[in-house]
Amino acid sequence: MEVYVSYNRYIQNNINQQLASKDYPLCYFKNGQAAELNFVLQKENNIIGIEVVKGEKVKSRSLNIFSITNNPSYSICLSLENFT
Repeated sequence: MEVYVSYNRYIQNNINQQLASKDYPLCYFKNGQAAELNFVLQKENNIIGIEVVKGEKVKSRSLNIFSITNNPSYSICLSLENFT
């Protein structure tokens, strides 16, 4: 469990730094259903959701809720499965 938590924080921090270096506003999504998405980008009329999940879990309830409510251009879900 500790490895997953460290991975999650490391990846989130890395994405945060990369987005900030490209002058993207750092935004996230949260709604009343306890769904929270790590990053939301907007470029012109395109919305992109990015979620970093623990372990090898590749399904994200938060990303699904975000996609239904906001109809993004596309969404990205990062997990350990992306890197193994």
